[in-house]
Amino acid sequence: DMPWKTFVAEQLAGDTRRDQTGDIIPDSIIATGWLAFGNWGNGDADKDKILTDIVDDQLDTVGKAIKGITIGCARCHNHKFDPISQRDYTALSGIFYSTHIIPKLTPKGAGEVYMRIPLETKADKALRAERDTLQKQLASERGAALARAGSSYKSLTTRTLAYIKGNLQEDPNPALTRRWMQALGMSGYGRLGKVTETVAGVAGLDAIEGTEGTPNLLINRNLRSISHVTFTVDPSSVAMHPGPRGGVRLIYNGPVSGGLQHEVRVRDADPGCGDGITWRVVYISPDGKEQILGDGAIPNGGQQGAQVAHKLPNGLDYTRGRVALDILPKGEYSCDTTNVTWRIRENGKLIADVAADAIAGQTGNPFGPAGAPDRWMIQDLAKAPGSGLPAELVAAFKAGRIQDALRLAETLPDNVHPATPWSIADIAREDRERITVLQEKLAQLNKALPPQAALAVGAQEGGVPESPHAGIHDVRVHNRGKYDDLGDIVPRAVPALFVTPTEAPKVTAGSGRAELATWLGDTRNLHVARVWMNRLWQHHFGQGIVRTPSNFGALGDRPSHPELLNWLAAEFQKRGQSTKTMHRLIVTSSVYRQQANVSAIAKTKDPENRLLSHMNRRLLDAESLRDTWLAAGGLLDLTQSGGPATPQMDSPKRTLYLQTVRSDRTSYRMLFDAADPTNSIEKRNVSIVAPQALYLLNSDFTDKVVDALASKMAAQKGTQGSRIVQQWEELVGRPITAGERAAIGDLWMSVATPGTMVPDAAVFNVMARAMLCANATAVVD
Repeated sequence: DMPWKTFVAEQLAGDTRRDQTGDIIPDSIIATGWLAFGNWGNGDADKDKILTDIVDDQLDTVGKAIKGITIGCARCHNHKFDPISQRDYTALSGIFYSTHIIPKLTPKGAGEVYMRIPLETKADKALRAERDTLQKQLASERGAALARAGSSYKSLTTRTLAYIKGNLQEDPNPALTRRWMQALGMSGYGRLGKVTETVAGVAGLDAIEGTEGTPNLLINRNLRSISHVTFTVDPSSVAMHPGPRGGVRLIYNGPVSGGLQHEVRVRDADPGCGDGITWRVVYISPDGKEQILGDGAIPNGGQQGAQVAHKLPNGLDYTRGRVALDILPKGEYSCDTTNVTWRIRENGKLIADVAADAIAGQTGNPFGPAGAPDRWMIQDLAKAPGSGLPAELVAAFKAGRIQDALRLAETLPDNVHPATPWSIADIAREDRERITVLQEKLAQLNKALPPQAALAVGAQEGGVPESPHAGIHDVRVHNRGKYDDLGDIVPRAVPALFVTPTEAPKVTAGSGRAELATWLGDTRNLHVARVWMNRLWQHHFGQGIVRTPSNFGALGDRPSHPELLNWLAAEFQKRGQSTKTMHRLIVTSSVYRQQANVSAIAKTKDPENRLLSHMNRRLLDAESLRDTWLAAGGLLDLTQSGGPATPQMDSPKRTLYLQTVRSDRTSYRMLFDAADPTNSIEKRNVSIVAPQALYLLNSDFTDKVVDALASKMAAQKGTQGSRIVQQWEELVGRPITAGERAAIGDLWMSVATPGTMVPDAAVFNVMARAMLCANATAVVD
């Protein structure tokens, strides 16, 4: 029951509202979702037009919902009926052009994506900023250390190649030798190094791929799941996909020693097709020998988790050995993208998490020598050995032309050159020690961080970034509503019509939404209060004092009781703008407590009940009707629900918590006249049609409620008849009438024929369905 001015301020400018410490109030940010969920074109190739459509939708909604007046007509010309000029529209539109609800415009033809705002405090932001700074410092240190190691490795290349050819007795560097042998096709598997950013245009979805696109490893840096083609990648996770000729291998490059425990969890990201996968955790010794530490298999659409414990043999130099996770197809490979969780602990301490490490890595080069983490590597288990180097380089080496091979190697990119260090194990000891200190600081900071902040769809200051309307700015008149035919610049302002009889507020900083919200919620702004009180009246009586609640203008309806509406508005402001207080005032009034029976005089003199000679008979709306059915059967769960809405019609939750899908026009709520979810609706349609009765007779949901209601009657004491009457009176909230008693008796006798042994359950089941289908259940009179 917050004051009206607070409610309006949160809806229009919640992202600018702060507490005493200066923190933005998270709930206020959430409230600005009202500005975001508009009915504007999605996927339009004309991106500049989308910006104008968003603003027009916001202005139209604010004008109708709060001010009770249509503004949209002034987009193209002066309003034909109400005193709103196109310059007034432009002044007001500048406020919303200086606001954005999408992070940026997508490519032509692609749908727009709502901005998702983290709900976090200043202290949390400061910690995350400190974490980000430390990550950048760590990445810089790693990059410099690896560059030094790379320079050292390249200086050994001549001796390494000579050693491989047998012209040198002592191996100058075993790690470098192993890499050159792998690259030359003399051992091992090929390493994947092709990095693709923003896969399918999705920001924060990167891939490391083979030359054919598969195998690959996907990195989802987003806090939401990403659906692509036929599979879905979990939030903040990695997913692996095998290739057409075999599996894909992810290698952890250490260094560690001692007891290892691996937490491995795999889940099929594409349950619609494919044959499932097998997986295994493998230890690879320095000489290339492999030992399976754990393995498993999942069917298509399945998931599996395992804890793998392994005590390494004493004396083993693990800095030269490796651990790998293999994902292998069981059959057809194309649909086997697999969400992967792989955490490694050393003597109980978490030392590696592939998802966290990948997300912390540098965008564009997640596993590269300049980025973080540098301790992971991905390989194609079926890739032809040696395919990473040009054929002429391999030929020169095999022919003994070492200098020619070195000259060709100098032209190789870093992610292919065998002398490029792969992991922190390759760098100098002093560099490794310095990096270890930074890693420990980062680990401590990560422990101090709160859980990842929740995200909200909402509005923020400044126009859409990287668009013609970026930043805070005034806009030009759009002649005939065309964004490419511009007139004079009009300063951002609140039109006088919005704030009469007081002076219009000045917009001096920011978009101006805060000033607009302040004046719309001002206690002197009685017209705004009239609009709100009229909506409350409509809620209780089925129609407002003004029967066009979103249009009090020249073409709107005239109030049936103007003095009453003015009094309600004044009382609303006088009573602290408390909506709950006004609800109580209305429902305790004598006019509300009238019966719905219509007298002969009223039928003649007031056929539309404009003079409120009696109460309007009202049909329960879709939400109230479903809640009534659930309550009748004792199934309704009245607890306040958190988390996402449920798509399940038979959920015991109140209908408020049912998911709304804008594109679904076949749902229960549409059948029972719920509001159109694609538009701002001032008043719902009211209908009683045959498909509604057919739904009650045949739906699975109704069957569930009927069974519960029948069981409830069966559990009560008394005769069949007394229990049926008791339940009916409970359902309709009043004593049974003589006509209803007779109708119930007729139906009861048609089921429980005298002389037959019809079970109570069968009788109560028929009676329960009849009660739910009765008009009296759905009508409030």
